[in-house]
Amino acid sequence: MPALRHHLQALKPYPIPAQPDQDQENLLRLDANENYYPLDHSVVTAAQQACLCSQGYPDNFAAPLRQAIAGVHGIDAERIACARGAMELISLLCTLYLEPGTNAVVSQYGYLYFRTAIAYSGAQVLIAPEKNLVVDIDALSAAVDSDTRIIFLANPSNPSGTLVSRDQILALRQAIADDVLLVVDEAYAEYVASDVLEPNFCMADSSNTAILRTFSKIYGLAGYRVGWGYFPDKMATELRIVQQPNGISQVSQAAALAAMNDQPRVTKLSHDNRRIRDAFSLALGDIGLEVVPSHTNFVLVKFANADAATSVEQCLRSRGILVRPMNAYQIPEYLRITIGTEEQMQRVIQGITGCLEDT
Repeated sequence: MPALRHHLQALKPYPIPAQPDQDQENLLRLDANENYYPLDHSVVTAAQQACLCSQGYPDNFAAPLRQAIAGVHGIDAERIACARGAMELISLLCTLYLEPGTNAVVSQYGYLYFRTAIAYSGAQVLIAPEKNLVVDIDALSAAVDSDTRIIFLANPSNPSGTLVSRDQILALRQAIADDVLLVVDEAYAEYVASDVLEPNFCMADSSNTAILRTFSKIYGLAGYRVGWGYFPDKMATELRIVQQPNGISQVSQAAALAAMNDQPRVTKLSHDNRRIRDAFSLALGDIGLEVVPSHTNFVLVKFANADAATSVEQCLRSRGILVRPMNAYQIPEYLRITIGTEEQMQRVIQGITGCLEDT
């Protein structure tokens, strides 16, 4: 076999949750930040109808979907690019703008796929420290050097669920050079209360900033693989240089279009998530656990030490509840738990309580 490219030889596949035992009954997967609510009938119907006419290639530019996104958010459809999830857009940006000898800056506990995509390009990863699991804007700015091409910022952050304000992001943009691309990944933005997170799309109008969103979280379309971004002039076109043509299937485009057109459901899901998440966090506090304040559909829970977190994770697994260990982020004393329905979170509380009593 041919040898791997030199800069890929030390890389490992991106870590994803282990596949569960499919024979296990009543399995509750709270390890991947998925939306546990069933899809709306309108989305299912749209996907089914698209299946009937999928003998041809899909719309390469996802024009109807981009127009719907533009209408909901009040932005320019021509500067929207859709892809197979926000992960593909992250990879495409790295392919376009990074190469050996350059670097990109990420936050200490930022989304791990940023590092993976940077490494694929052969560029160096520079890590800016955080303060109490919150992105430090000054540290991000200070990490930039003459070889920096991109700063990646997840907001709200994964896995912490913490948030930085629009004013802080604007300050970061003003502190760095114009030729450094700032990528703000807002995969969980729809879960944030509207009076807390102001839209950042205007930054793509006036500066070298890209805003990424996804249909995998609140829209519940993780299995359809659709993401989108809003980019400065010409960047959406440049992405097509390296993007696979016809990448988003007709079925996925139809499902995403129907989901985007049902904003009342998005509002309700966001409200319900905040209510259930806050109640779950209080219940965890009542049993003596520390919870990082979250603006997402998950919470990061601190245990006494790494061994205690591992013990609880394995105990919950034996009870049919899967949560995410944080070893890959080098905070092994934490577990990340996705927010599901009220009944599911009550089951988790009972499970954690039982596990702690057993240790």
